[in-house]
Amino acid sequence: MNDYRYEIKFILNQASYSDAMQWLYVNTNTVNKYPNRYINSIYLDNLEYDSVKANLSGIGNREKRRIRWYDNDPSVKLETKVRNGRLSRKEMIQINLGENFSSDLSSIELRSNINNWLLTQSDLHFDYFASILGVRYLRQYYEDNSGLRITFDHEIQFTDLHDDACSFSMSNRFVNYAPIIMEIKFDPHLKDYANSFIRRLNMTPKRHSKYLVGMAHLENVVYI
Repeated sequence: MNDYRYEIKFILNQASYSDAMQWLYVNTNTVNKYPNRYINSIYLDNLEYDSVKANLSGIGNREKRRIRWYDNDPSVKLETKVRNGRLSRKEMIQINLGENFSSDLSSIELRSNINNWLLTQSDLHFDYFASILGVRYLRQYYEDNSGLRITFDHEIQFTDLHDDACSFSMSNRFVNYAPIIMEIKFDPHLKDYANSFIRRLNMTPKRHSKYLVGMAHLENVVYI
């Protein structure tokens, strides 16, 4: 099934966030789809950092893997983000990281649980991957009847998952990232419909990867 979609991103400060919210209320029919909730992601890569290299080089066809869960939700998923030019899609499978898995685990325990699970997945070749970067943020959701989605990611934080005895959700090793990331997501058949709204936004979309930004803030890569 072809479930590719466009994902148009904007990097906002507090002033442009206010402008974007005014645009959303005046120019779109979107409504608040879900309560705001914290998203936790662990990005996976191999020891050669091939995912980082592919993203930095702008390779049109590439993949990125992460483990994702929400606070107060026991469901944990492995997501593979598949990029094909300007379109992307997600492949998701639910995974079991243990009965005691939660955001309250320390980063060391969290990484250990994930890596132990990866070692059991040799048939999928995930034993070549390791937990590289932790990301946590608060997401705000809007959607209209056509399926056009608009999200805002606030309070973005990064951690390298190493040598931290604090719980993941309260880590004292998190690096704060001030910008708010706005993302407009839509199926290809909605391209003209979405563009009619985006033109009224009067903002320039920009390429943005939380994985690369986080790695740069932890001084592991150079990314502007």
